[in-house]
Amino acid sequence: MQKDKVWGSLIMDKLDLKWVKQDIKQIQENQLSNQLELVKAQTKNTILETRVNELEKEIRRQRDCRRADFWFLFGLAFIVFFLIYLVVRKQ
Repeated sequence: MQKDKVWGSLIMDKLDLKWVKQDIKQIQENQLSNQLELVKAQTKNTILETRVNELEKEIRRQRDCRRADFWFLFGLAFIVFFLIYLVVRKQ
């Protein structure tokens, strides 16, 4: 009778150990999965930040180009009107 209790206890301990090992394995898999998701999110965030920075640079460049185009055209118009003024004045 005592021997059966010991064997029964050993079998139950072995099953408990097996379940604990499976639980540990499942927890480790979940942790790895969570870490992978975190890395993916961080990578996506980094990619988005890089893209936003590139777009901001492009916007600044275009704004600077428009400003330069405005002053170029303004100067060109001034020269043309000045030349017209000189031609009209000489006649």
